[in-house]
Amino acid sequence: GDLTKFDDLYTAHNATPTEHAGTTASLPLVLRRAYSSGPFSGFNTWISVKVASGGTASLTVTAVADTTSGAPGCNTPVTYVTAKTITDSFVFFQNSDDTTVNGLGQNPACFWGAVTITSDVPIVAIANVTNDLNKGDNDGTYNAFLEWNN
Repeated sequence: GDLTKFDDLYTAHNATPTEHAGTTASLPLVLRRAYSSGPFSGFNTWISVKVASGGTASLTVTAVADTTSGAPGCNTPVTYVTAKTITDSFVFFQNSDDTTVNGLGQNPACFWGAVTITSDVPIVAIANVTNDLNKGDNDGTYNAFLEWNN
């Protein structure tokens, strides 16, 4: 699909200096269709990953559900692990039914949890949490917690 509507996510990487890029990115709040209702998708997350060098990275995405969230249908204890090779940058869109795009490798009806992305080369990552349940600007963007091997 056309991901150009997410170009604003890429620009946020400019706030993370290349020397602060890491090989592990931790994202503590990641959502897929939490509180979805009728025609509304509910709360969803986008995770934008940028390879610090602009080259290619082999990623492993591990998503662990938080069973205490209270969101209906999101209380199943589960861990999803998927691999993805990216060049330059990529947006994982959790609401997508394309398992190569959602970062989960599966299509759970609901997910509320955390994600860790490990890479063979330094990366930076941000997440954007949004929902279509409320009117107005519902976006909240945050930087991943990065770790690196020197």
